[in-house]
Amino acid sequence: MQISINFTKEISAPRKLVFGTITNFGSLQKTLPNVFRSVKILEQKKDYAITEEEFLVFGTIMKQRSRHTVENPSRHIVHIIDGELAGSTIVENYSDSVDGGTTVDVSADFNIGGILSILPAPVLRPLVGDNLRHLFGELEDAVKSSRS
Repeated sequence: MQISINFTKEISAPRKLVFGTITNFGSLQKTLPNVFRSVKILEQKKDYAITEEEFLVFGTIMKQRSRHTVENPSRHIVHIIDGELAGSTIVENYSDSVDGGTTVDVSADFNIGGILSILPAPVLRPLVGDNLRHLFGELEDAVKSSRS
């Protein structure tokens, strides 16, 4: 089953801080503990990283490998390599907002497999969207607390 999610999130912190936080893969478990149970970096170069992540979705721990392409400080693209969401892509575009904060435009195309695929699309779409929005809410809280 395929589901597309698009939304914009305003974060009241500078773009370099927001982007640096979400692309610091080695610290994601510490920075976003309500989302990531573990993050292991399998390979890292200047403009990409391959990670293995365990994260919470609907109260269930899921495991996946992802390739993160980083276009510092404006774009982060996540290609999910394996797991129940294999073949999914999340594109995050970061720009400066007029108030000195950050605008994050998120466009995600999910391929839903495994146990999640038994849910009908009208039920699954808001659940997946809310879960992705939750990640960016947690990111906002993390950057705010790092500034105080």
